[in-house]
Amino acid sequence: MLAKLLLGIIKTAANLIEMLFVARIILKFLNASGSSGLVAFVYDWTDYFLGPVLQIFPTLPTIGYGIDSAAVVGLVAYALAYLIFGKIFKLFFVAKTGMYMVDGYQ
Repeated sequence: MLAKLLLGIIKTAANLIEMLFVARIILKFLNASGSSGLVAFVYDWTDYFLGPVLQIFPTLPTIGYGIDSAAVVGLVAYALAYLIFGKIFKLFFVAKTGMYMVDGYQ
């Protein structure tokens, strides 16, 4: 039961982070002003998760619009990390019967 709860929390957090990345990609593409409250919120929170990636991948300029390559790379990287972590977590905590077990307890 504890493993199922932990996996649910991790899944919810990963989904929220991915939604913020998608919002950032759309806002950057539409060249949204960072002075707006909602836009600043999205940029600030995603900057925290994209810190190292932002220095490596710049925003690609296009005519009037920008593609935030760091957010795209971060979206893919976090999705893959969640997928791999989820598989490893299930491998160690889910029995063949489909029941969640932690330390031998159901």
